[in-house]
Amino acid sequence: MLSRVGASRAQELVGLEEMKAHLNLGADHRHHDALITGLIEAAFAHLDGPRGILGRSVLSQAWQLGHVGDLPMPYRLPLPGVSEVAVHEGTGDLEIAHGPVWTHLRVTGDVGTIRFTAATPEDAHPAIAAALKLLVAHWYATREAATEDGLAAIPFGVTRLLSPLKIRWLG
Repeated sequence: MLSRVGASRAQELVGLEEMKAHLNLGADHRHHDALITGLIEAAFAHLDGPRGILGRSVLSQAWQLGHVGDLPMPYRLPLPGVSEVAVHEGTGDLEIAHGPVWTHLRVTGDVGTIRFTAATPEDAHPAIAAALKLLVAHWYATREAATEDGLAAIPFGVTRLLSPLKIRWLG
């Protein structure tokens, strides 16, 4: 089972004041701070991690993979951009093969938990931050899924900014 080690770091990518500036909101809109912060967190979660639409860690994050003994070998880690892999619990051996995108593991012996760090290259962060701001602005302006004009779709700019960064799982 894959789980994140630590809390979300969405505010490191786009902070509250930066988002308020993007929304053209001044200091007199402090009563919207909790809403905007929640939207930033939701948009980041929508993009980030193995369940996010990018299929990758946006920022450098630690992940933990439990029950390693039950995995087929060799095993491909579920996130690209892996920089560090270590046995956290157990005494087994770990063979690591870093490819251009994916990292594969071969485990022998008693390995209970593996921790690894994964990230998107920093040169992609400006595009991700811009997409996150567009998405938050859209959700802030359109607080319902449907409007009188129909369904409120994700803005085209978000899709265009993120599509080159998406990880596609090929069978």
